[in-house]
Amino acid sequence: MRLFKTFAVFSLTLGIAGCTFTQQKTLSHSDYIERMATASAVSWPELATLEEMKEQTGFFADLQVLVYDGVNAWLVDAKGYRAIAPEPVEALGLPSDFGKYEKLSWNGRPTVYMGIGTALPEVEMQKLITQPAAVPELFLLATHEAFHFYGQQNWPMNDGSRAERFPIQIPPRQYRKHLIEALHAAVRGGVEELGKARYWYDRWRTEYAREAVEIHDNDIIEGSAKYVEVLAEMVATGAVDQSQAWNTAVMARSPNAADTPADGESYLIGALAGYLLDRQGTQWWQRVTQGDTPLQLLLEPMAAIVDIPDPELNQRITQALNDRNQSLETIIGPFIGQLRHPDTVRLLVPSVSAAGSLSTSGLYRVEDLSGEILTHYSQQFSPAMGRITMDNVVAAAIISESCGEIGGFIMVPITARELAEARAERLRINREGVEIDVPFPVKGAGNDWCVRDKVTT
Repeated sequence: MRLFKTFAVFSLTLGIAGCTFTQQKTLSHSDYIERMATASAVSWPELATLEEMKEQTGFFADLQVLVYDGVNAWLVDAKGYRAIAPEPVEALGLPSDFGKYEKLSWNGRPTVYMGIGTALPEVEMQKLITQPAAVPELFLLATHEAFHFYGQQNWPMNDGSRAERFPIQIPPRQYRKHLIEALHAAVRGGVEELGKARYWYDRWRTEYAREAVEIHDNDIIEGSAKYVEVLAEMVATGAVDQSQAWNTAVMARSPNAADTPADGESYLIGALAGYLLDRQGTQWWQRVTQGDTPLQLLLEPMAAIVDIPDPELNQRITQALNDRNQSLETIIGPFIGQLRHPDTVRLLVPSVSAAGSLSTSGLYRVEDLSGEILTHYSQQFSPAMGRITMDNVVAAAIISESCGEIGGFIMVPITARELAEARAERLRINREGVEIDVPFPVKGAGNDWCVRDKVTT
């Protein structure tokens, strides 16, 4: 795709709109929504009409974002924004915290619900006040998640696994970080950098073949979504042809590159590789939709050039991961110990009952434990005639037939005493990080008890 000249006409649009706010010391929600609408009006129509991508991005022409702060609600689309009655939005029961999102159909149109919170985060507010051309974080998040919801619906991937193996291994992270550094240098115009990237790519997929297979689909799904997100930002700010702006935008959410987890690398690699493929004029997008990663396509024709590792980067990665392993041991260790305790009961919550977006600081696999451990995990669930809230806890995501049919579950360890003390009609638990109020679970296989997603009579 040849994108760079196509979008030059938009170089002043958002900057002009943003000048209104340069003297302000604060931003109201209405100001913020206006900035979102300006960015949407500039970028989404262009994304919707890109020749090679329009089958996957055409929905942006009709996309809307439903924004809610707990009191007021707005609809944002490519034509502007308007306030709407908040009562129907409140009735959805979705959290209004900043950055909470959900897929919706609103008035028959593709919609992303987005919480804005009662007050904007200070860092976000200052960014928009001091940088007139900057786009709101919620615009970027809505664009990214909308592409997952509506652009990737029929892609032949199963999402692979985003989880890192614990304890975290250091060499594969060093290889991929050096690969990312080579891609950044290639964006800046380095002549041999793609050959060096090929060198690190070959070492990583050869020496850590299992990880390469497991994370392949994530490299496609998150890498392409990050590419679309950054492309939207560059169109909105008129910087599509500015290599440094692209590099900066890619790394904006990963300030500490040494500590970026494996699944986080997928975002960076996909966005950088996509930019470089565009700059080459390569027709690459449809092959990504069919199962090739952007990095594969970029490096296919390249011969490897042996690269000398950066000792300072390796040391930073080693230190960061040693610190993270030590910290994770204090979180994951007790969780595994609890699961192995003879008095522990495994409560299985159907994943399909999840309401709204989740947050977690990481996903991890442990050799002798099935499923993936989620750390600092927060999510709400609305199973049959009940409600479950998890806030900053450790849980596990598993696939199980224990409840009769194979399905996905969030597994929460509770004590046999907590189960025994529950009344026959309902299970109610209220302890730090976990609130459960559901019809009494059904006995599953082994030590599992199953939260019901449907009421049976």
